[in-house]
Amino acid sequence: VEGERMLIGGIRQDEIEITADLTGITTSGTYETVKLSARDKLGREYTIQSIEPSTATIRVDRLVTKRFPLQSAIEGLQIPDEYITSDVTISPSEVTIVGPEADIAKIDRAVVSASFDSPLTNTTTVRSEIVLYDSQSNAVDPALLNMSILEADIAVPVLKQKELPVVFDYINVPT
Repeated sequence: VEGERMLIGGIRQDEIEITADLTGITTSGTYETVKLSARDKLGREYTIQSIEPSTATIRVDRLVTKRFPLQSAIEGLQIPDEYITSDVTISPSEVTIVGPEADIAKIDRAVVSASFDSPLTNTTTVRSEIVLYDSQSNAVDPALLNMSILEADIAVPVLKQKELPVVFDYINVPT
């Protein structure tokens, strides 16, 4: 930085704006040597002679939106013999994800998990974080993704089952 000593001595980092020159970038991809320039946000009279580093690597991609149905992964579910369970429900049932097209394309499924260590005797709901997986079952990093929800509820319905004797009488039957 070059200018009057009184002026440049008080410059703070948040008063300088760094801009990437995107001239010529028209398609998606990674660009290794994008030129950087700097200016004073307050418009004061000094000159920024150089920036280190003077270039940056940037990634350009299309912003896309895609919805994924939520799937459940339940471990350790035990139901005693005198109880029954029906299909697990997930609420909400889907997540909308906005992000770079290349990152969205990696996502194979969105999963909420629940783990139980004792038998269930009543309907149980568990709140779980949504985890994104690729087709190889590796977790997908959500850092550049914006998810409409981060958690969902998994409800495991459990009902008591009991056998009752059926006793019947005939009515209006000739004797």
